[in-house]
Amino acid sequence: DVPRIRVTSFAVSSFMITAIGAVYVWYLGAASPETFTLLFAIQFIAMIVIGGEGSLLGAALGALLWSLIPTALVAFSELAGGVAPSINETVIKWQTQITNIIFGVLIVLVMIFNPTGLAGIWAPRAAISSRRSRASPPRA
Repeated sequence: DVPRIRVTSFAVSSFMITAIGAVYVWYLGAASPETFTLLFAIQFIAMIVIGGEGSLLGAALGALLWSLIPTALVAFSELAGGVAPSINETVIKWQTQITNIIFGVLIVLVMIFNPTGLAGIWAPRAAISSRRSRASPPRA
């Protein structure tokens, strides 16, 4: 019964999003329309696209990469700041814009070269290894 499954999955996902939103507002202490902007929603969609749609591993990998890139950018600027202080100043001044450019390029590259996202890199390898383990006879 496809329509019933679709309605059920829509209801369950709506409930989960509402519950997570309530926890996030509790964490913030207050909510306003300025808290949830279009950029905020786009960031979540980008995490899923980069990580891989349709898998929990993909969402986790996308969120991990999303949080690591700004940290890596700051670490790079501090490292390069010892050699050329102007690089450090430039990266600090334009960090948000540079990070958004990196993510934009990353989204385009993932969509062109690997539409299944980061999680899709491991899926074929896992399938091959599981076929090999099933095909090999047990050793005595």
